[in-house]
Amino acid sequence: MAISKSEYAKQWRLKNPDKIARYQKKYYSKNKEKLLKNSKIWRLNNIEIGKLRASNYQKDNREKFNIYKKKLWAQSSDTRKKQNCRHLTILALKRHGYISGNRLCQAENCNNIGVIHHWDYDNYLDISFVCSEHHAKIHSGIIPNGIFRHF
Repeated sequence: MAISKSEYAKQWRLKNPDKIARYQKKYYSKNKEKLLKNSKIWRLNNIEIGKLRASNYQKDNREKFNIYKKKLWAQSSDTRKKQNCRHLTILALKRHGYISGNRLCQAENCNNIGVIHHWDYDNYLDISFVCSEHHAKIHSGIIPNGIFRHF
């Protein structure tokens, strides 16, 4: 008994996903502008369907989304704290006239230009000016925390 064309095509697709992927990629690259235009038009004409699909996807993947969100917040909380601390430090130093020119490294016998090192991100004015060499040593643990604290 011979199989139908549709069954043969289905079996072929299951056996050759790499060929299909290459064809789809080639088709997309040739017709990218047309596909993007049609996609935008469809989204504008079917806003309610898009909202419904997004809502259904969010409901179906709620647990996965919550895990992703928690990981993202955990990774970025330190970054946000550092960025905010840097911003507040620069504002305070400019306000009090400490950043009018370059500051020298606070290490003994070092005359290199210093950069701001935060000892504690919760206290944004707990800083030292250290050159890049001493800054690297602080972060690698060669120089203990707090040795330059006298700003």
